[in-house]
Amino acid sequence: MALPAGEGPGNAWLVEIAHTNVTELFAGFGARGTSAEAVADRLARTVRHYRDGTAAVGEHLADQLALPMALAGGGRFTATRFSSHLQTNLAVIRKFLPIDASAARRDDGWQVRIEACQEVLRKAPGPHSCPPAPSALGPACRPLGECEIPIARRPQKKRPESP
Repeated sequence: MALPAGEGPGNAWLVEIAHTNVTELFAGFGARGTSAEAVADRLARTVRHYRDGTAAVGEHLADQLALPMALAGGGRFTATRFSSHLQTNLAVIRKFLPIDASAARRDDGWQVRIEACQEVLRKAPGPHSCPPAPSALGPACRPLGECEIPIARRPQKKRPESP
C-alpha cells in the first residue's frame, strides 16, 4: 500500500545542543497520520523553549540527574520543567535514601534542590552515625558516604527442607 506524501512508516528527528558542561538531546518521533513537518515543528518549539530560557538542563536530563546527585550528597540545578517523571523519580529515591528535595518555580523554569544532610538523617528511624559537620558550612550537611545508615532488610522466607 502506498503512503500519501509527507507520511511514512515512521520518522524521527534528533537535535543536539552542546554547551561547555552539558549536552542536551531532543528527540521527536512521528506517528501514523502525522507528517514529518508536524513532528519537526513540535520538536523545534521544544528546542526553542530550551534555547531561549536560562535553565541549565531540559526536562529529560533533569530526571536523570536526580539519582547521581542524591548519591553524591546533594546539589541543585535549573530545569525547563518539573515533570511528573522527575517528581516520581524523586519519590522513589526518597524511599531508599534519606534526602530532602524541593522545586521552586522560576520565571522560565524550575530550581530543583536535592539535599542529603544530617538534619534529614536525624529524622530517619533507627540508629545512624554521622560525623559532626564543620560549623563553617552552616547547616550540618555531609555527603551520604560519610554517614553510616543501616539498610533495612526484608525478612527471608524459610525454604522448605529438601527430602
